[in-house]
Amino acid sequence: MADTHTPDDSAATPGPPDDTLADGAWHRVHPLTPVMKSGAFLLVVLGIGISRAEDMLKDALNGAAGGSSSSSNAETYAASRWLVALAILVGVLAVLLLANWIMWRKNEFRVDDDSLQVRKGVVGKAHRKARLDRVQAIDLTQPLLPRLLGLAQLKFDVAGGSDSNLTIEYLRRADAEKLRATMLERVRVSRETSREGGTSRTSTSLGAGGQEAAANPGDAPEDEAHTTRQAARVREDAATARASRPGASLGSRLVHGVIPGVVDDLSGTLTEALAPYRVRVAADAEGAIVRVPPHRVFTAQALTGGALVAEAGFVVLLVLFGVGVSTGHASEAFSIALTVLFVMFGAVNAAVRAFLRDSNFSVALTSDGIVVTHGLTSTTRRVIPVDRIQAVELTQPVLWRRFGWWRVRMNLASSSALGDDADAILLPVGSVDDAMMLMELVLPEPGTPPDVTGRDLMLEAMMAERTTSTSAAAAMFTGPGRRARLLDPLSSRREAWARTATMTVIREGRMKRRVVCVPHARVQSMALAQGPLQRWLGLGTVELHSTSGPTRPRLVHQDAEVAQRFLFDHAEVTRRARAALDAPDPQRVGV
Repeated sequence: MADTHTPDDSAATPGPPDDTLADGAWHRVHPLTPVMKSGAFLLVVLGIGISRAEDMLKDALNGAAGGSSSSSNAETYAASRWLVALAILVGVLAVLLLANWIMWRKNEFRVDDDSLQVRKGVVGKAHRKARLDRVQAIDLTQPLLPRLLGLAQLKFDVAGGSDSNLTIEYLRRADAEKLRATMLERVRVSRETSREGGTSRTSTSLGAGGQEAAANPGDAPEDEAHTTRQAARVREDAATARASRPGASLGSRLVHGVIPGVVDDLSGTLTEALAPYRVRVAADAEGAIVRVPPHRVFTAQALTGGALVAEAGFVVLLVLFGVGVSTGHASEAFSIALTVLFVMFGAVNAAVRAFLRDSNFSVALTSDGIVVTHGLTSTTRRVIPVDRIQAVELTQPVLWRRFGWWRVRMNLASSSALGDDADAILLPVGSVDDAMMLMELVLPEPGTPPDVTGRDLMLEAMMAERTTSTSAAAAMFTGPGRRARLLDPLSSRREAWARTATMTVIREGRMKRRVVCVPHARVQSMALAQGPLQRWLGLGTVELHSTSGPTRPRLVHQDAEVAQRFLFDHAEVTRRARAALDAPDPQRVGV
């Protein structure tokens, strides 16, 4: 939140190279931060000044070598011009450096046990503060120039909208990583303390055996350490209990240690946890369970719609030039080519940005959640809390089918995911096993009947073109009525949905396959919509409202009776799922 109150202006010190950046005192960012933010302007001024100085110096040398009667006057005039230009350049650079130094002096941050504060500005001052229990994620990013200089920035995604987010820019990479690790731990502790409320506060005031701590001052340090450990155990037990509840994701169970051995044997533990999907996990030495090579990202981007438009435009451009030159109408061909180039620019720009963003993509599992790292020129590392993922979507463009590739995106209960598609990507391109592993890692147990595995269910949703199979997995899916073909003749045979004990699985799309999974406990609300043609045909669409993101779960063109029955039945299903997930004792809540 923004705060116009000015705190005490205690002397801020430049950031030390250790983890004392989170000691509660005010610290300044790296001295090169203003240069990183105004570096382009400085380079322009420097380039203009050097160019002008070079021209004047040439004039002076030419005048000196001319040998005319007025050569001494020409030399004096040229030298004076050169000196004036040099003085102006030095003056401008001095003013810019002074302004950057003042801005650096006023760019400070402070981290204490329960909040983060950032204040900056010279003329217009801003002082912002965020409680740690409201921080949803902490991303470490490195744009190209800071990356070359070994600098990084921390972006704090704070609940309350994009205007609530805070950024610390820039710190040394090592300092940023240490501060991020410290703050992730404090955020976790603060969030657990906030959730437990009175339980945590009571536990910290009790000694061993539940008795009040001794009043003897000499015993205070020992009692304080004991109660701190006891409070930490209470928070850990609470987190473990929540991860064990019905509807919690497999990833939540892993990161909270419900499934033993996750630290000692990550590959074996994940393979065992994902046994219903028959996915074998192989974690590398750095703990990454998925890595996407740049050449796969490049090929996938070349086979998407925007890149295909650019490729077709390039072919048209070559044809136009060839025809124009051969027929003597080069000027007309050039004007048309400019129009084609203008159309191509947007497609090429989007494809290049996506390639640079998604290259070097890797996914790792830590105690803080799923860690996603990506970027070729600018590197971003962000932690995705698995318990904040609301819905998951798999998509497969038609040209990806030959390679068996899928993209995985998600709806995240986070303000940063509202406007940036990069924040919603869980896997830019990967195999069926990669997509299934990541998708099911962030979803609860499949909740399928005994004769249907989670893999059978997902393969039916991902690959089946119509609901005519006689398998047990296909029998779980319900398709739209025959009247839906009048409104959607191409995709209606593939569209279907299935409801398990823990989530709803929706498949749709014939040219571009799409599968959406929504846990029952994550449904925010529901609605039944009917357009004029749907009312005339006796059809309806059920919308499962999730948080903002790329995924919009919908049961399209269902028979009106089926849609209405699903709406009321699913309302009760989601109510029970939320009650089970939020209950303090899951053993007392019937599902």
